[in-house]
Amino acid sequence: MKANKLIERYIYAVSRQLPAKSREDTAKELSTLIVDMLAERGAEQEPSEEDIRAVLTELGRPEELAQKYLPQQRNCLIGQPHFRVYQLVLKIVLAATLFGLSVALAVEFISAPTGNIFVWFGEWLLSLLSGGLQAFAYVTLIFALFYHYDVKFDEDTDFLSNLPDLPERKYKVSPAESIAGLVFAVLFALAFMVLPEINIPIWFEGRGLVPLFDPEFLRSLRPLLLASLAVGVVNDITMLVERRNSVPALLTHLLDAALSGVLAWAFLSAPKLFSAQFIDAVHVPELSGLFDPNLALTQYWLGKMLLGIILFGLAVGSISAIVRTIRSMSEKAG
Repeated sequence: MKANKLIERYIYAVSRQLPAKSREDTAKELSTLIVDMLAERGAEQEPSEEDIRAVLTELGRPEELAQKYLPQQRNCLIGQPHFRVYQLVLKIVLAATLFGLSVALAVEFISAPTGNIFVWFGEWLLSLLSGGLQAFAYVTLIFALFYHYDVKFDEDTDFLSNLPDLPERKYKVSPAESIAGLVFAVLFALAFMVLPEINIPIWFEGRGLVPLFDPEFLRSLRPLLLASLAVGVVNDITMLVERRNSVPALLTHLLDAALSGVLAWAFLSAPKLFSAQFIDAVHVPELSGLFDPNLALTQYWLGKMLLGIILFGLAVGSISAIVRTIRSMSEKAG
């Protein structure tokens, strides 16, 4: 059973990289080819795991085998097997670059503080963006040259241990995610609807706890907050019951994302978002020319950037949910 599952995972790893219309035929062709190769090794009835691993290793990595069914893929910027290594190297380089820049800027701020944390935060974001784009460009250029000049890499031959799981497992949803969502929804309700006078308490020396947001503003948003909470709870319960990406779960996810986007816009475009106690507690004369807490955050570039990041994240999450649901439904139907 374990050996047969290895064959299924290998065929899936190859076919998932091909166009949908050719996956089924390719999977059948590969299955026949593997059976014939096992027969040549004298393992027709009950092939051992050693025989199967030997045959699959002879066929080669799934990415490289899939490329033989896609001769036009050579026209891409970075193809297999280089793209797999490119992804790994890019993640490492980006992580090292962003971490190094963050540490350097933090040390600079501590050793020579400017007294204006908002300016430092803006410089930090711009530095991360600039450094990340440069790292991405350099790594992409290098691997594009490697691919088009067919530079070979010395790689571990035991690729069978890293084959992807079959879709039946891959598209199941962990109940922990839904439970965490329900817990967050309860905290959200307590902070913004049940206790708006407290909402997010911030401790200040000599003042005690003061609310971050204006309670009257939160009360004015109660209908929208309640709708967002209800849809979020329904989505988490749906995912908890069905345990997989389904159409009902997708619909509630998309509605939840839309309401979250509206809420983000409402918060960041509110002229008086912060409470009077909070404004009084953090009042710093040096910030008066940079940031007016009585104006909407979207009047400043930082607020616009924050809103853009939130909306982009919601859009990416929604697209990912759509793709996962389509794949889950197609695998279920097949």
